[in-house]
Amino acid sequence: MSALKSWPAGFRTKLVTTVTGLALPLAMAAFAIPKLVLGLGESVFGLFALVMALLGYSSILDLGLGRAATKMIAECAVPPLRNPAPYIRAAVYVAVVFSSCVALGVVAVALLGGERLAIHGLAADRVSHALLYAAPGVVFVTLFGITRGVLEGIGEFSTVAGLRLLGGITAFLVPVYCVHAGWGLSGCVASVVLGRGMMLGFGVWRCAHCVRREGESVAWRVALTRLWSFGGWMTVSNLVTPLMTYMDRFLLGAMLSTAAVAVYVTPYDMMVQMIILPSALTSVLFPHMSQLMASGSAALLPVYRKSLLGVFALMAVLVLGVAIPAPALIGWWVSPEFAERAAPVARILAFGVLCNSLTQIPLSLLHAAHMARKTAYLHLAEFLPYLLSLVVLVKMFGVTGAAAAWSLRSFVDLCLMLISARPVLKALRARAPEGVHG
Repeated sequence: MSALKSWPAGFRTKLVTTVTGLALPLAMAAFAIPKLVLGLGESVFGLFALVMALLGYSSILDLGLGRAATKMIAECAVPPLRNPAPYIRAAVYVAVVFSSCVALGVVAVALLGGERLAIHGLAADRVSHALLYAAPGVVFVTLFGITRGVLEGIGEFSTVAGLRLLGGITAFLVPVYCVHAGWGLSGCVASVVLGRGMMLGFGVWRCAHCVRREGESVAWRVALTRLWSFGGWMTVSNLVTPLMTYMDRFLLGAMLSTAAVAVYVTPYDMMVQMIILPSALTSVLFPHMSQLMASGSAALLPVYRKSLLGVFALMAVLVLGVAIPAPALIGWWVSPEFAERAAPVARILAFGVLCNSLTQIPLSLLHAAHMARKTAYLHLAEFLPYLLSLVVLVKMFGVTGAAAAWSLRSFVDLCLMLISARPVLKALRARAPEGVHG
């Protein structure tokens, strides 16, 4: 059995650093979003939220290679040592080509879309300008996904936290200044895109100084094949999962209005951002889980069990603590009138947030076990039922229907991931000595 420990070295420090890097931007968002809603107006803020969703969805354009890079680079540290540079090079080549093509597609849509780009309450030229400003951000966000994967694979969680802090400043605080300066939507979008470019630049600089280059090396084409055996299936999940995450707001904008998007997105962000805690945990654990799997260590079993129980205990308290006083919180955060429409959405989303938080643990276990294909199949199976339920529930109940559809899908996803993780757990128990069953 490998001498690797159950928990990674410096686990608490890495976890606190990661949570801080995720939480501080949320504090900035809590300060900025009400000011942006009031300063831009609900319709324009809804368009800004859609642009942010476009950039968020751009994170899938690394074709799963960011997550694959984390896994492969972490495994390179398991004896016999291997040089991670070919894996990084291969991932970057693919991400640059693909994201550049998509960015050009966004530009083409912005220039050629004409009046078809008009959204309820907003002229087509405003939408076109927002897309043109956002296009370079598609490339920046995609390449940063690779960079972050590399940094997490080598344990540079403090660097990732610092870059996220920079992203929070440019995505929330600077746009507030842009609104007060009279630069409007264009200034807000430009700030976000420039911030993503800065994150990428600093991340690349840090990778160049921290990535070791000793050990057995392989041709970049061989590295790409190994990455693709994992990342290819991650691509499927990365296409479907963010689409299911963001399609609700696009559908609300098309079926209702961008004002409805604002009513939905504001409580959504308030509730869903609590997932930073399990996300931080799995970000720190995933490279170590991959090493434990690669070394054949049964020490992964107690890590999984304790993580799942800990996330449930913590998130249940947090979710209830926010959902119960949601009307008062949103009323204080934005306005009492806005809270009347948004608070029911927050309470419905609370159940989905708890389920989504728990899902992070079995999902990371399956990925560490190189079972991205199974998770991809499951996400594909969820897509059409979710889309149908979303359309039906939005027609029947509006924004609260969208929240109900999202929470229902999160519950189904949790059940499927827990069931799929059972064979991995069974195999871990089979090779675990007495006292290592968690």
